[in-house]
Amino acid sequence: GSAVTLTGVGSCTTTAHQPGNSNYTAAPNVSQSFTIARATPTIAWIPPASMFYGTALSATQLDATAAGVGGSPLAGTFSYTPPAGTLLAAGPAQSLSVSFNPLDATDYVVASKTVQIAVVYPVATDKDQCKKDGWQTVLRADGSAFKNQGDCIQYVNTGK
Repeated sequence: GSAVTLTGVGSCTTTAHQPGNSNYTAAPNVSQSFTIARATPTIAWIPPASMFYGTALSATQLDATAAGVGGSPLAGTFSYTPPAGTLLAAGPAQSLSVSFNPLDATDYVVASKTVQIAVVYPVATDKDQCKKDGWQTVLRADGSAFKNQGDCIQYVNTGK
C-alpha cells in the first residue's frame, strides 16, 4: 500500500518499491529510517474564575484534563502547585501550575501548564465581617478599602 501508520515510539524503516511496468523500468528500492519520539500530552485548563481571599484551592480551580494523540482522554496523575487546600494571597495574577504524568510513559512524556487566578477580597455585607479587623479583608462594592472598622460598619448599614 501507499500509507504508513505509526503505532508507537521507536525506530521505523520504510522501503519504497516500484516494480516497473510496460512503460517504465523497475526502480531500485529506496529505504528511509527515522525515529518516532514520545508524544507530549495536551493539557486543557481554562484559567479559573476569580476566587475570594480566604477560600482554599479545590477541584473547582484545579480541574485540568489531558488528551493524547488524536484528542482522546489520557489517563495519568495530575500534581498541582500549590496543592488543593492552599489559601492564596490576594492579588490579580496568582500562578497555578500542573504537572501531568501519563500512565502510558512508553508513548508519552510528562507535560505541564500554568494558568493565572485572581484572588479578591469579598464585598462587606454583614457587620460581623467588620469585627476583629475583618474590615481589612473586605471591600466596598466599588473595590475600595475601608479606613477602619467604623467605616466598614457604616457601609454595611447605609451602603455609603
